[in-house]
Amino acid sequence: MGVEMGAKNSVFYVDNITKKYLNSIGISSSNYDSIYPDDNASYIREITYDLVDIAPMIACPHAVDNVKSVSDIKGLKIPSLGRNRQLVLNFYILFCTH
Repeated sequence: MGVEMGAKNSVFYVDNITKKYLNSIGISSSNYDSIYPDDNASYIREITYDLVDIAPMIACPHAVDNVKSVSDIKGLKIPSLGRNRQLVLNFYILFCTH
């Protein structure tokens, strides 16, 4: 989600948790190459975020810039969409996380 925060590039290294997850969905380590920086790599700027300090946000209708904290919309009633309601809810949840 670095781009959404204004970054030009975000790097998440493949750790053991990621390897375990990839393996659990059928992607073995022989299917990808892990890339890591050189031991002596230097950076102009390195920023580390503690994800505990970042509140989950949600884009509300009718623009992606209309964002609110998930806690601010807790309990929001969604109008009845008939039998397609679950499909629509799942679409938005998946869309926002990919």
